[in-house]
Amino acid sequence: MTARHVGARLKRPDDPRLLTGRGRYLDDLTLPRMAHVAFVRSPHAHAVIAGIECDAARLCPGVLAVLTGPEAARLCKPYRGVLLHYAGMKTGAMLPLATDHARYVGEPVAAVAAESRALAEDAAARVVVRYEALPAVLTPEQARERPPIHPDLPDNVIYETRLAAGDPAGAFAAAPHVYRRRFTTGRHTGVPMEPRGLVADFDPFTRALTLWISTQVPHMMQAVIADLFGLAEQRVRVIAPDVGGSFGIKIHVYQDDMAAVALALLLGRPVKFVATRHESFLSDIHAREQRIDVEVAAEADGTLTAIRAAITAPVGPYSAFPRSSVVEGGQVLRLLPGPYRIRHYEATLAVLAQNKVVTSQYRAVGHPIAAAVTESMVDVVARDLGLDPAEVRRRNLVRPEELPYTSAAGNVYDSGSYQAALERLLEAAGYAALRQEQLAFWQNHFNPLRHRINPRANIHRQRNQNFSARSPHFQQRCPTNLITRKFHV
Repeated sequence: MTARHVGARLKRPDDPRLLTGRGRYLDDLTLPRMAHVAFVRSPHAHAVIAGIECDAARLCPGVLAVLTGPEAARLCKPYRGVLLHYAGMKTGAMLPLATDHARYVGEPVAAVAAESRALAEDAAARVVVRYEALPAVLTPEQARERPPIHPDLPDNVIYETRLAAGDPAGAFAAAPHVYRRRFTTGRHTGVPMEPRGLVADFDPFTRALTLWISTQVPHMMQAVIADLFGLAEQRVRVIAPDVGGSFGIKIHVYQDDMAAVALALLLGRPVKFVATRHESFLSDIHAREQRIDVEVAAEADGTLTAIRAAITAPVGPYSAFPRSSVVEGGQVLRLLPGPYRIRHYEATLAVLAQNKVVTSQYRAVGHPIAAAVTESMVDVVARDLGLDPAEVRRRNLVRPEELPYTSAAGNVYDSGSYQAALERLLEAAGYAALRQEQLAFWQNHFNPLRHRINPRANIHRQRNQNFSARSPHFQQRCPTNLITRKFHV
């Protein structure tokens, strides 16, 4: 009889070792003659690097080397996070350290190797960088209007594309109800308990590099390091010890990591870099900064007929290497129709450069944004039409007999129990009882005659402004047209 694994309680073989303090993480590693690295980082979002004075730092106790951008560029070739199957994609080149321009707050400008981290930090404080501040490109509008962040590129557009299916224009023209909203999502970043870190040990005689790194992708890092530093791949060994969390943060190639490897090659001795929490917030990839302008067409019974969207994704000054910074926006582009039977779809995606930390793939990669937008619009439709939001979902979800189902965005749903999952969720939540409780509560606690809205509020509603004209109250209605919340504003 085959052992049952799905749904079974299985023991995790690593737990006893980790829970009793026997884990071995990157910062537990200590090698003879090991140097420690600290970085000088840009305080400007956008600036010309007019000069760097390192003499005082080099004279500090315990300092072994001070590395600047031009010196690092002689050891590591430039790299660009471009996906070849994304036609027309372009981005500026990255190097371990900024050379002529700093393009985000926290970009590493110089690196100091010393006999201890404290000595390296003290010496880094003695490095003097002369900046000439430039206007920062922060918003999508500025990215379109201002000169390119990278002078060798024609503009700040990293990638643009359009996806369409069916007859969106016809569907919107025929729809009795059309709803428009703008959604903005703020930046997120993962915060693993163990920050990023590495130890690089280079033997100049055999040109062999051993790299211990807190990473999800040791095999990728082996190929990347060999390529960027001109080493034979078989002479590069990458070891991933116990990793204290990642969530996608540790699948990318970071400038400061490459600078630490460059110092190992320069010194011919082990070099350790472990990011502080402050450095992590400044330099770990961010995610999910997007603006989605969306329109939904619906029939009077809540059937969704079409979606139209414009997705704008500012992603920082560089496209992350090697996985790029366009995938998250591309996921939103393809996921907005969700598991709903919407046949008419049109959406555009613009990925733009800006002077903020680089963004890229982080846990769920686009799914939370797309789901939040689509599900919010389903609720908007239900509320306006006075329908139960569960019933609107039930009416539009892909049905079992329609599988395999190809969405208007081209995604193939080969399996799934969307209708059954909805019913199970409603049952688990006690949805019917909750709706009755909600209805009874508002009937018992609110008298419509005592909570009427100023008549002039209708003028504002016609302009899609949901507040009263004179009354200091904002009132929100639920799908059953009962007042659900009352706020003082």
